[in-house]
Amino acid sequence: MRLDDGWHVLKLIDTEAAHSPPLSEVREALAQRMRAEKADANRRAYVAELLKQSSPIVNELALSKLLEPQSEPTR
Repeated sequence: MRLDDGWHVLKLIDTEAAHSPPLSEVREALAQRMRAEKADANRRAYVAELLKQSSPIVNELALSKLLEPQSEPTR
């Protein structure tokens, strides 16, 4: 196989048959993932609606205090 940085030689060592676990083994993980994705979509939609209603106001003084490097305590 040729790439931008030269030729690369690959050697196939082994192959395995494709395997899909049964639904009973992955059902709970899939349900959790779908719930998390739905919650994220709802959260994004809620924030988007809030931003449509009124734009955020940034408190520059408070923000600058948060961004200042914290001094380390002396020992």
